Amino acid sequence: NINFKTLINKMLLFFTVIGLLGATPSGAGTESDPYQIDSLDDLIWVSSNSASWDNHFVQTSDIDASSTTSLNSGQGFLPIGNNDNFFTGTYDGGEHVISGIYINRPTVDGPALFGRLEGAHVHDLGVTDVNITGRHSVGSLASFINMGTLVERCYSTGVVHSRSGLYVGGFIAYTHGTSGSRSIISECYSSVDVHGYDDDGNSQATIGGFIGVHAQHSRIYNSYATGSVTVHGYDEQQLLTSFIGMDHFQGGVYNSYATGLSTGAKTGWSRGGLIGSEVWQNFKNCYWDEETT
Repeated sequence: NINFKTLINKMLLFFTVIGLLGATPSGAGTESDPYQIDSLDDLIWVSSNSASWDNHFVQTSDIDASSTTSLNSGQGFLPIGNNDNFFTGTYDGGEHVISGIYINRPTVDGPALFGRLEGAHVHDLGVTDVNITGRHSVGSLASFINMGTLVERCYSTGVVHSRSGLYVGGFIAYTHGTSGSRSIISECYSSVDVHGYDDDGNSQATIGGFIGVHAQHSRIYNSYATGSVTVHGYDEQQLLTSFIGMDHFQGGVYNSYATGLSTGAKTGWSRGGLIGSEVWQNFKNCYWDEETT
């Protein structure tokens, strides 16, 4: 005899799992036949299949990701790429937008649309109305870019929250490269409001309206940030600025600016302006709005 109640429960479980994993997109993931990303299900499939993270993707329509609030028991979207499995492929946004990405992982490091990019290429993509919460290394487009990653013609809007305040950026949390393999950001902007909280009790914050830490041969060209930066509850070291929190060791910033308001830092610590702290850097044609930052 068929137990219809059991059968129905199994069917519901099956379709729930399929929904969480997303749908396999069309395409082969090659340069000539990239995966076609045209729905939230396709995007969830990418985030859930690390074996695809060295492939080629092209977004073919705007994607409403506001329903990610219900994913993973309320933790939201799972970032594409992490410290164990990097995203090393290409993502062509096709001048489309992903709106409403939600991540609520206050004890987890590295939340963003892309967790870690290594030698990757992301371009022509808007990430709007994000609502992202994590511990360290929180960003909107990406948490960490490294070793020859190129991000160009991308932008972000919304809000990010870091429960530790370490390495937080409105656009990207941390950039890194080498002299032979620079990470580059070009023609990008962020209007993300950034908040840092001292939940860990470390009393230190490194926060930028655009980049948290810009390091080791990275380059930024023709980019800007307009979002606000606010810290809550810190007593000691704070590098809090409207563009880059900390910039060090042979990086460079060119033709870029910031206008966002920075608030909450204790008197005497680095606040406002373009860069909170810099060592051995190169800046050309950069500025900030003294009245707003």
